[in-house]
Amino acid sequence: MNLKVNMENIENYNEMLNAEADHWDEFERDFIENKKIIPWWLDLQRASKVAPNTNEGLDPYKENLVRGKYKQKILENCNSGDKVLDIGCGSGWLSLELARKGCQVTAIDISPYRIALAKAYLAKIQKTETLLGSINYICGDIKEVELASPLDVIVAWDSLHHFPSLDELFERLKQFLKPEGKIVCYDHLGSKFIENLGKIRRYFVEEKVSAFEDVSQDEIHEFINKHFQIEEKRYRISAPFRLLAFALFRYDFFNFLIRPAVAMDEIICNKLKFLGKEFIFIKAKNK
Repeated sequence: MNLKVNMENIENYNEMLNAEADHWDEFERDFIENKKIIPWWLDLQRASKVAPNTNEGLDPYKENLVRGKYKQKILENCNSGDKVLDIGCGSGWLSLELARKGCQVTAIDISPYRIALAKAYLAKIQKTETLLGSINYICGDIKEVELASPLDVIVAWDSLHHFPSLDELFERLKQFLKPEGKIVCYDHLGSKFIENLGKIRRYFVEEKVSAFEDVSQDEIHEFINKHFQIEEKRYRISAPFRLLAFALFRYDFFNFLIRPAVAMDEIICNKLKFLGKEFIFIKAKNK
């Protein structure tokens, strides 16, 4: 992946941006209007039970076993009263958890449907739940949205790989971050093995990919390291783990294997450092 990705080098950027928004509008509408459930990416605490034998990315129980540790690590790095920017917030699960902790959150996403859903859901739960903090949801392109400063923390969950110019993005965001502020994220790096596995899966199962899917991968680490001082870095999801997930973890019978598989995956990715690493967790401070 070329580290000098710029907005100007991406043909028909606005057209692709609209296609990206349309993709996530359609994805979310399918769950909310057709499946009529509360997915975990809308509300971790009130997520609906899903049908038996649902894959680990959609089943809230399995998802928590696989990646719940890193959700908590992001939340633990934000304190009550902090001003937090959630970039690529989607339907708002992370923003909602931060507001429950007492954070003042600005949450931005490109999908009009997702932002409308997040706003409506926030209004709904506030009838029965008192949040300690607040959320300001904004629909738009983050390179154009006006941001309030100073920020204590910038967070991102699995969204940075959809941004085509991370160097420019981080350069801009640093302007709004306090000198002692930090960025905490968990994101997709991709791998050739996983990419090929996905192609095989899409041969059997129809799967739509967004316009900016994986437009940035290794750049996530490179540009965070350029603009911030990395304090903690962890890798996740090795090739053996992905094979297990692909073959077995869809089936509830094999749920007992997920915890030991996750523990082994941590070792493979961070100690042995081979057999691929698909995701990265980074905590970094301003510099």
